[in-house]
Amino acid sequence: GVYYFAGDVVSFFSLMTVLTFALQRSGRLGRVITLEHYNDFGRAMFAFVFFWAYIAFSQYMLIWYANIPEETGWYLHRQQHGWGWIGISLVLLHWLVPFAGLMSRYTKRRVRLMVFWAIWILVMHWVDLYWLIKPTAHGGAGIAPAFSDLAATACIGGFWLAAVARVAGDRPLVPLRDPRLEESLNFENY
Repeated sequence: GVYYFAGDVVSFFSLMTVLTFALQRSGRLGRVITLEHYNDFGRAMFAFVFFWAYIAFSQYMLIWYANIPEETGWYLHRQQHGWGWIGISLVLLHWLVPFAGLMSRYTKRRVRLMVFWAIWILVMHWVDLYWLIKPTAHGGAGIAPAFSDLAATACIGGFWLAAVARVAGDRPLVPLRDPRLEESLNFENY
């Protein structure tokens, strides 16, 4: 459960970065969002990318060390028929590369770089979920995603985006008459 939580939280902050950028570009958020907000998104993405890797390694190490057949079989499926390469790519591309990329303050204060890393993490999280589900589904035949895998992602994402757009609609995205709004919009990271 903690593994899913870590991946979902890093994906949440990545999606929040992309949506904030899109809403700012469309004029819905204007100048309400500053570099300080993107810096905080970057800090959260950095922290949870590391947390995700820590949990993944801890889980793998405990299962490997215990050597219980019921548990090691789960990893065995993910090390056969080419799936091991996906696991290695997750270590490199879902943890090490974003960890190095999000480490500097320079990156966190460049909006387009933050959006790049957010999209990178979202794609790698999709690969992570694919790696969790696909090897045991359909007998683990074939690494390449089927059309139905991509279509399901697009369909669920489309429904979610439509629901968010419907709920947000004409409503203001910034709270009105909030006594602490000005203070929260003018904060600075040190």
